Formats: sequence, structure tokens, C-alpha cells
Amino acid sequence: MYKTNTTLFIFIAMVFAWQLSAQTPSNDVCSTAQTLPLNTTCSNIVANNQGATDSGVASPGCGSYNGGDLWYTFTVPSITTTQSIIIETSGIDGSNVNDTGMALYTGDCNNLTLVECDDSDAP
Repeated sequence: MYKTNTTLFIFIAMVFAWQLSAQTPSNDVCSTAQTLPLNTTCSNIVANNQGATDSGVASPGCGSYNGGDLWYTFTVPSITTTQSIIIETSGIDGSNVNDTGMALYTGDCNNLTLVECDDSDAP
């Protein structure tokens, strides 16, 4: 459990081929992480890492990370023991995304501490 107002960063790597000529996403590095909405219902966000670069943060140690990461952030609100925050990744029908990895960090972009790393364990 994290204290209220703890900011967490999420590092997501999607393992698939991307075009080198694609524009770099705005949340390509920790310092420009996209803020995730925290709602009482599911909030889907569609993203891709085409054009994303290796942000220079050490590989979190799970999944098949080979660069091309995206960054997201949220601040832990006051949570009761019956509430939780769920973060999931998945492919989109028709896309070639078949494996994702995600790492959760606390701290700030200059001093990240790995909390958890998850591999979707897809093919």
C-alpha cells in the first residue's frame, strides 16, 4: 500500500516491430509521462510505441524489453482497504501487438525505484 499522494510511474514496452520513421510519441520518456485518469470505471487508452525510443532506464528485468518504451503516471489518491487500482495492457484487434511488459516505479524521474514488473507472457 502506498501513502496518499505518492506518484507512481509506469513504464510500458510493447514487443513488436515498429517503423523507424514514425514520429516519437509525446510520452517517450519519464519526464513527459502521460497522466492516467483514475476513475470508478475502466478508462481505456489506446497507444502504440511506433517511433518510441529507449528512454535509458535500465531494463526492468521482465518481458522481452528491447527499447521503444512509453511512460504513464498517476498519483495514488486516498484509498480505502476495499479499493484498488488495476492497470492492464492488451493488444487491439487487427494489430500486431502480441506481447507487452509493464514496470511500476515510485519516486521521481531522476530517482526511480522499481516496485513491480509484469510480463503478459504472450507468445
